[in-house]
Amino acid sequence: MLATCRLVVGMLVLVVTGPAAAEPRESLRVEGDRKAIPVQVSGGMHAFGLTPFQLRDIPSGDYMLRVQSGTWNGGASRLEVRSNPAGSTYEVGSVRWPLMLRSAVLPGLGHLQSGHSVRGGSAMGQTLLAAGTTWSKHLAYLDAESNLAAAEAAYRSELDSELLPERRDAWFDAQAEAAHASAARKRWLAVTAWAYGSSLFDLYFDSRPVADLVADSTDAARVMVRSSPVSRSLSVLRATVHPGSGHYALNRRWRGLAFEVLSSVGVVACLELRSDAHQAAIEYRGARRDYLAANEDELDAARASLQAAHANWQDQREQQFAAMWTTGAVWLLNIVDVCFADPVPATSDLELPKRLAAEVGPNGFALRARF
Repeated sequence: MLATCRLVVGMLVLVVTGPAAAEPRESLRVEGDRKAIPVQVSGGMHAFGLTPFQLRDIPSGDYMLRVQSGTWNGGASRLEVRSNPAGSTYEVGSVRWPLMLRSAVLPGLGHLQSGHSVRGGSAMGQTLLAAGTTWSKHLAYLDAESNLAAAEAAYRSELDSELLPERRDAWFDAQAEAAHASAARKRWLAVTAWAYGSSLFDLYFDSRPVADLVADSTDAARVMVRSSPVSRSLSVLRATVHPGSGHYALNRRWRGLAFEVLSSVGVVACLELRSDAHQAAIEYRGARRDYLAANEDELDAARASLQAAHANWQDQREQQFAAMWTTGAVWLLNIVDVCFADPVPATSDLELPKRLAAEVGPNGFALRARF
């Protein structure tokens, strides 16, 4: 009975006070080459603070230190924390190539993991939609090649001289359709490569290393965060390569998303209208061939068909040029706007204040939350 009472009392003490051997984890001081650099920590622990500030009671794990973009260049670095009875050890490294490898496998994934959710979502959506359309165009090209082979075989095996012109015309039409399908596939393949490559191009700059470990000991562990003013020329370059990317660098997310959507719609419209104009040109050539081969009784009907096909071809070309000029104007306006737009200061992406508690210190503050 006495032993049972001692066991119960010991368990109550353990529940109330915790393990006797447990020691508080060390804290990490985050400093910067200038004051008030916004740094966000993601991983097993989520925190946000302005340099200099303290990260207290950090459990073992892998984290990401991210400098939010805005009036300064953004970037991210890896933070590894390993706790042991002798103390905690810290290691800081680059996340650029791991994030780029993730985006190489699935476009936009690196942006999402580095905190650039808008750019990551748009890159993922654009690339996957372009790749899906490219695959459908490839299937259409395979069908056109199959029809071309069948038409050529039918023409070369035809022995009836009266059916030979018809077979020849069908072969010529199949050649034109195959060329049209091949050109459409190449255009969409280029769009897919552009969306894929531009996302990696942006991620290379968005994931630049920003932190260095300047002291690592049980007494004092310090991380130095670097920052520099946002580069206007680099923002213009990014806007030129991919509309909206320059605005993302300036932390103007929604304006960048608007330019990105408008330019993407314009590019798709140009490609589709280009395809329609090519198809109209094929129909016009066929109507012209029928008109030249028509006899006197069929001449009026052939002439009317030729005029209608020519008018449709001209209309499709005008629509194509209008879409190209409109898309070019949006692209140019995006570049001009980046040239004169000012960077917007970044704010934390975490929800305030319900899920966060402020820790105010003499040298700064940190907003922390545990999930």
